[in-house]
Amino acid sequence: MPFLLKHLTPHNSLWIVRPGDANMRDEFWDAVKGVSIIAVILIHTTTVDSIQGIIWRQFINFPVFVFFGLAGYFCHYDGKYGAFIRDKTRRIMPPLLIFGTVYGLLNVCLLFHRRIEFSMQDVMARFLSFFYGWGYFVPALLQCYLCLPLILKIKETRIRLLAAMLLYGASALLFYSMVIRNPNVKGVAVPIPGIFVTTWLFAFILGVSFQNRLLHDLCMKLGKRGYLMGMLFISFILSIVEGVVMNQHGYRLIGNSQIKVTSYLFSAILFVWLMYRKHQQTERTKFNSLLVTLGQMSLFVYLSHGIFIICYRAWIPRILDAQEYAPIILAGAVIVSEIVLCRLLMRNRAGWMSYFGA
Repeated sequence: MPFLLKHLTPHNSLWIVRPGDANMRDEFWDAVKGVSIIAVILIHTTTVDSIQGIIWRQFINFPVFVFFGLAGYFCHYDGKYGAFIRDKTRRIMPPLLIFGTVYGLLNVCLLFHRRIEFSMQDVMARFLSFFYGWGYFVPALLQCYLCLPLILKIKETRIRLLAAMLLYGASALLFYSMVIRNPNVKGVAVPIPGIFVTTWLFAFILGVSFQNRLLHDLCMKLGKRGYLMGMLFISFILSIVEGVVMNQHGYRLIGNSQIKVTSYLFSAILFVWLMYRKHQQTERTKFNSLLVTLGQMSLFVYLSHGIFIICYRAWIPRILDAQEYAPIILAGAVIVSEIVLCRLLMRNRAGWMSYFGA
């Protein structure tokens, strides 16, 4: 890490992402976001009750880091704080409120449908579940935008990254300590909503830092020498080892978490490697159109896939003879549904992209 940081100089005038670039579509990054949003769906539909499940989870623990990194990479701040925050809030908060409300109402309806005893507290918890559960990405991203002007006051890139790394370390320490003290705690009971910005700010700042050509040049050197692939492989193996060990000791929430140290490290190296691959591609490179479509509508898919999940979960297990295949069928059904819906919506490309093109 010191080897990397000493190369991150404060010459922030060498931008490679200029004002207006965020509005340009790039099929490489759209495809990356397409793969990432599929990984998000798999995280929310597949189980991790076994060693095989824990190992599988390590393959798909990267998407949130990638999304935050790309948000920082394509973010441009022109010095007008009020206008900047208003624009970002209007873009991402209304969809969150709309889909969160629909998700909450459906969740409450299922509570009544099951005809079990419940309290008003259960109803409110169900109704608000999207906002403190799956929907955390949007308010976390808004927190990063709110912090951006303060981030940019730190002129040296390496100091920015070090500060964000320390904040992540504090978040991870709190997360580990709470789960170790209470291994049976559920994910939503851990107060991660209070540490969103400290957890994911490093990914966001890393993306912002890649607007600097000097960091890109360092990335290219590491990639050409094979160092990135080596670090990617080692960090992935470490992620599997930590996941398995934590699961064996009863700390399953840590074992499958995206913010455990080894998974976070793997995701960070993967993001850097993707930057390297982006600059290795040629103009003739073709990308799968389905992945590109999902990537272009990634915010819509992120917010809507939970609605498909709770609807399908209500009846898919009942029509399966082998219950163990239910998660696979559920994941496939949600992915296919999102592809079909996105294809239909993309017929009015300009309108929907103005709201959900991330």
